[in-house]
Amino acid sequence: MQANGESIYGTTCSPVDFDFWWGAMTQKDKMLYLHILEWPHEGVEFNGVIGKPSKAYFLADPQQKSLPLSYEADGHVTKMEVPTKSLDPRNTVIAVVYENDIEADPDAQGKYHWYINRRTRHTDIRQNRSAGQQMLPKAVTDE
Repeated sequence: MQANGESIYGTTCSPVDFDFWWGAMTQKDKMLYLHILEWPHEGVEFNGVIGKPSKAYFLADPQQKSLPLSYEADGHVTKMEVPTKSLDPRNTVIAVVYENDIEADPDAQGKYHWYINRRTRHTDIRQNRSAGQQMLPKAVTDE
């Protein structure tokens, strides 16, 4: 929490209504925080946010060394190069800085990949024939 608390406290949810295979986003002011839960050796890529970021860096890096990044206006795709090994195997956070207010592309598309554990993604659970058939505990349903 000491290194990545900024990416949680005082933030709001992702500007796009989906997440990514590598993890999810939070945002605050002109900053996106990418929570990398599954390390993408080939680089981090996300769509749906309009405009090229001015900088991206690991939040845990005190020098805030810039990560190489590119932006494709067609589809609003941002790509970042990352090292082959993550800084934190549980949640490496990349701060992505924008000059202007963060604006989502209303036509952006994606899907949910949230994990219930490191091996099973929610998209896999929805395809399970018994998904949604379990009774929730009384404390969860407030009945």
